[in-house]
Amino acid sequence: MHTKTRLTRRDLVDKTATAVITFGGVAVILSIIAIMFFIVYEVYPLWRAPKAALTRKIDAISPKVLAAGVEEYMEVAYVITSKASVDFLSLKNGNVLKSVALEKSAGKEIASVTSLQGNEQYSIGTADGYVVPVKIVVESSFDTGGQRVLEPTVTEGEPELIAGAPIKQSIAVTSEEDSRAIAAITAKGEVMLNMHKQKRSLLDEGATETFKHDFTADLKGDIPTAIVIDQRIENVYVGTQGGLLYHWDVRDASAPVPMRVASVTDKSAITALGLLVGQRSLIVGRKSGSVSVWFQVNQEQPAAEKNQDGGGQKQLTQIHVFEPHTAAVVMLVPTKRNRSFLSVDTGGNIILRHSPTTKTLLRLNAGNVPLSAITYASRGDGVVAVNGRAAMYAWDIDVSHPEVTINALFGKVWYEGYDHPEYSWQSSGSGDDFEPKLSLVPLIFGTLKGTLYAMLFAV
Repeated sequence: MHTKTRLTRRDLVDKTATAVITFGGVAVILSIIAIMFFIVYEVYPLWRAPKAALTRKIDAISPKVLAAGVEEYMEVAYVITSKASVDFLSLKNGNVLKSVALEKSAGKEIASVTSLQGNEQYSIGTADGYVVPVKIVVESSFDTGGQRVLEPTVTEGEPELIAGAPIKQSIAVTSEEDSRAIAAITAKGEVMLNMHKQKRSLLDEGATETFKHDFTADLKGDIPTAIVIDQRIENVYVGTQGGLLYHWDVRDASAPVPMRVASVTDKSAITALGLLVGQRSLIVGRKSGSVSVWFQVNQEQPAAEKNQDGGGQKQLTQIHVFEPHTAAVVMLVPTKRNRSFLSVDTGGNIILRHSPTTKTLLRLNAGNVPLSAITYASRGDGVVAVNGRAAMYAWDIDVSHPEVTINALFGKVWYEGYDHPEYSWQSSGSGDDFEPKLSLVPLIFGTLKGTLYAMLFAV
């Protein structure tokens, strides 16, 4: 009797233990599967293909469009016309919401309009040699009913005489220190720079010093075709018809210094210049259709020629080369959100690219017609273009993580500010212009090294 009871109890314990062990094993397996699904769910967006959707086409907008912009919500676009006006259009129905006359440019023939990174600052060059800075902002607020209200405003700076010839291209910038500069190319092939530096004192803001420079002679007869100056007013870059790139350090406003530029095999004319977010990397587009990114790197020098810091002299160097266009590049438009940019050729083909991965993300086209203007939404989620037939196209863009590639994760990448390609991991930074560095190699080797040391000490 007692023996039978003990056997029954033992069987019960055995069955219970078997059930618990089986349940635990199944739970572990299911947990591992769930973790795998969670990892895949989290990682999937990194590899999702970029998408673009044409959301609006508006025919017969303002004739002779010289530049375009769009506010951050992709609801209102605006164009600067040859009639010295800014027209604001609804991207919902195509209606003109408001038209603002540019009073400082009234009565003058507009020779060129150049947009700066950020979708708000524009520089108008006139046929009589003046440059007029223009700031366009669409303010967002909410009414009593909780509906968003967009109010466009246009602010014009004072016209500044740069030269006695039509302005072919101009860039007007204001730094955080309230310094101002205008760099311009004239129809006569002149390269001009006007700088206004504010002298500060303990008692007041002080007087403003003006410095004027003519860089034309430095080109040695070559014809300038593109110009850009950074937002910090530290560097001026000029491209020429002969395919050469010139660089001046203008931190000392009274005495700009020509800087070294590395030579390249592609000698076709430079047709467009731009600056990536951070204002340190220069985008170069050429007549041959090639697109490249340049920045300064230290060059090894003999000990006698090294600078005070003990390093070599910096030289502007071609770092990344992208898939070329089939026609001459005429526009380069960077975004403020990351290191992506648009390149446009004479055939109206638009390519969205990313540096330093050199990936081609998207291809767009506005009716197979050359473009008059193009702009990138400040949030990086939209593009608006106007073609030569005065038709406006608006696309929604979805490019989640362009910086992630197999090479970026496991290969060496040449990042901005580095003197050579490296394995580097730095996933976050303090500024909007931070460049993510996502190489897993340092993490893998660090993990293996830690494991090895742990095993050695355990023994």
